Amino acid sequence: MQKEILNTEAALEMLSGEKDLYKMLIDAFISDSPNNLDSIDNLIDEGKNEEARAYSHKIKGSASQIGAEQLTFALQYLEDSLKGNMTADVKALSKNASFVYSKTISFIKEYRNKL
Repeated sequence: MQKEILNTEAALEMLSGEKDLYKMLIDAFISDSPNNLDSIDNLIDEGKNEEARAYSHKIKGSASQIGAEQLTFALQYLEDSLKGNMTADVKALSKNASFVYSKTISFIKEYRNKL
């Protein structure tokens, strides 16, 4: 199943159709997430994988709330790798999550301007 950049229909369904709440969540996501993504990279560089996993989990939850499916998926892989549940290059997964985040945030900002 193809993951969407932003599945607004699913997000609004989880929020019982509360569009004002959805706008607030989008705005909070736009303002909060960049700092957290930078923190993940820095923590990985410092070998603090558990703290990086916690940040990844936090952003994943926020991304899921707004229907950012591709980002949620990318962060799940990163989180699983940081937990040690899979063998993967955490730096590469972090860079992928940052790439997906950039794509997602651009899409969200365009969408938000239309609301």
